[in-house]
Parts: sequence; C-alpha cells; structure tokens
Amino acid sequence: MPSTPDSSRSREMPAGRLSSLLAACLGLGALLLVLLPAPRASQARPAGTCPPVQTTLNYTIVYGAVTVGGAAAPAGAVVEARTPRGETVGCFEVIEAGAYGAMFVYGEDTSVSPPIPGMRKDEVVVFLVDGAAAVADPALPWADDKSAHPVNLAASAPATPTDTPPPTATHTPTNTSTPTATSTATPTPTATYTSTPTDTPTATPTPTATPTPTATPRPCAGDVDGSGRVDVADLQLLAASFRRPTYDLVGGDGVVTLLDVMVAAAQYDQSCP
Repeated sequence: MPSTPDSSRSREMPAGRLSSLLAACLGLGALLLVLLPAPRASQARPAGTCPPVQTTLNYTIVYGAVTVGGAAAPAGAVVEARTPRGETVGCFEVIEAGAYGAMFVYGEDTSVSPPIPGMRKDEVVVFLVDGAAAVADPALPWADDKSAHPVNLAASAPATPTDTPPPTATHTPTNTSTPTATSTATPTPTATYTSTPTDTPTATPTPTATPTPTATPRPCAGDVDGSGRVDVADLQLLAASFRRPTYDLVGGDGVVTLLDVMVAAAQYDQSCP
C-alpha cells in the first residue's frame, strides 16, 4: 500500500493531487478486498491464518520468494516477521505458491501509552514460515524507510517422525530344587536367555533449502503508461490487467500479480526521468 503521508504534507498538497492520491488508495483497497481472504469469525486462530499485528506509522516493506524444504511454499502458508524479543510485527498469507509480499514490518511506537512493541533501528528481522525458522537472503536490518526490499526466505521441511520399536522383555527363570531319597537338595541348572537385539532407527537427513533468487524491480517500474510519473492511471491499468500477460514488473512470471500492484503502489508519485 502507499506510504501514509504526514499531516504537514497533507496541508501543503494541492487539492487535485490529493484527490488523485485518495482515488488510488480507494482503488487499491478495493482490489485487495477482492483478492485477500476474508477474516474468520473463530476466536481461536486456525492453522494457516495470521496472528493479530499492531500497526504503527513506522515501517518497512519486504517481498520475495519463499520455499519450504527446497520446494515452493504452498498457498496458505503463513510468513511471519518477528522482533528479536519474539513480538510479531508483520504477517502475510501466501496467495501464489513460492512468493510472498508485499508485507509491512512495523517499528515500535513509544509516543503512546502504553508503548506499542515493534522493531527498533538496525535490529535484524526474524522470519518464520508456518512457525518454522526461515533463513533470510539477504538478512534485513530494520529501518523506518517505508521502502520495499526483496528478501528470499528458505525454511526447512518439518522433521519426519520415526517409529521406535518397543523393548523386548527378558525373562529370568526361578531356581527350583528337586527332592531325592536323601536330605541333600540337587539344584537345577539355570537357563540363560540371550536378549533379542533391538533395531536402532536411522535418522532421515533433512534437505538444505536453496534460496530462489528474486528480481529487484527497477526504479519507476510502476510507470506502465510511460507518462513520466507513477500515478493513478498506472494503478488502474495494473488492476484492470490482473492475472493477464501484460505488465510484469517483478517476479518474472509473465503476468500481472498482486506483487506487481504492491510494487507500483510503493513507487506511487515518483517522477521518472
């Protein structure tokens, strides 16, 4: 989504330009309402849904490829961004297999009481995929830059449980005495049992995920109509061409995706040489 302008800039913005920006926001919001899944009414968070995230005016944006066990993460996989203190500061439910974003990662806000927790300057963002730690390439030190950054994520596949055979019971015989004509008892030899060897399970090696490179959008990629500025017309063209082989700003899949729309939104109002 476009970055939120501060109040001083809104006062200085001409009426026509403000109207164009509001129209772009409304159009993009309508597109997101159609594409993103509706929230569920259950109080308990079902598997495959994002936890609540507290938003602030401080944020950065990430997107990229996401794999689990070396394969593309399926639709419905949950990508989380957390602080080093374990606080969830961003979340995205995968819509197209193997890609996530754009995902907003929020910073803390100490200007309110109580303070809203979040990322702090230069802290490295921790990523998880369906609750499993993911390797970020490259690692992302957080900054309140309100810019989009390509970050590929690779999570390991869940470990495959192995069955352990039950232990074999070992029986110990009891000594018995055999009566004879005399008063001397003759002990019976004790049989010795050899325990049955127990199979030792062999651990299954876990494949190492190989990050998939993601193309970085070029500056002014959102200026699809060549007007020299990323504006409302560009967002409307992308929305009208959704999932069609027209403007492919990033990803290399040859069609307009949600990621292309979000990249254009992040570049909104840029002047292009």
